[in-house]
Amino acid sequence: MLELTIASGGSALYGVYYRAAGAGAHPTVVLLHGFAGFEQNADLAQAVRRAGYNALIFHYRGAWGSRGQFSFSHCIADTHAVLAYLRAPANAARLAVDPGRLVLVGHSVGGHVAGIVAAADPAVGGVALISAANRRLAMQRPGWDAETRARFAAELGPLRGTSAAALVGELRAHALAWDLVRLAPAWHGRPVLVISADDRFEDEDAAVATAAQVPPVHLATDHAYSDARLALTQALLGWLTRALPAAPLTTP
Repeated sequence: MLELTIASGGSALYGVYYRAAGAGAHPTVVLLHGFAGFEQNADLAQAVRRAGYNALIFHYRGAWGSRGQFSFSHCIADTHAVLAYLRAPANAARLAVDPGRLVLVGHSVGGHVAGIVAAADPAVGGVALISAANRRLAMQRPGWDAETRARFAAELGPLRGTSAAALVGELRAHALAWDLVRLAPAWHGRPVLVISADDRFEDEDAAVATAAQVPPVHLATDHAYSDARLALTQALLGWLTRALPAAPLTTP
């Protein structure tokens, strides 16, 4: 396990890298956490490492000690910067990364970011969306702005340089450009996984899966998959091993 500092937009992002056992380069999973990063899905990182994949969890600008100011636009740019870091030849050699087999796995806001970045970067080898926070349909509901501002305001503690009102305004301004239903055709030809739960994003996740032409995996649990972590892990590992097989580990 390595502690990484990655430059993005003049700021320093802090991350934890879980290197898989065994010789040679490995496919690598970049795990994108949601808002505001209280659930970081480290159990998924450990599980994919046991299966022969490297894993990286990092904090966006302005989140959990990473430098700079938090915004959703910065989350997207930071993810591009992390991919560039892993593809750089010296870093890929040091971290045993196969640059041709990078996968984005995102939960909630992280799923939204993963879908946006994968649409813009055709070299991403696959994308898994776990309760992706696609909000374009929800925005049409009366009271959405006030409800979302209140939800964001309650979770701003680990974030710096932003406000609930600024974040809601940003989502409004980019509603069309960041709509995963509209972006899904850009993922065609690559492995895509859509997992949904009994949460406020279920209907939109189903629409995203339809647009991506993949069957969704639905787990009857809450947004954090609190009582379905093993089922979530199994769904992710099953998809990964079919989509981008990793060499078997030589150690348990």
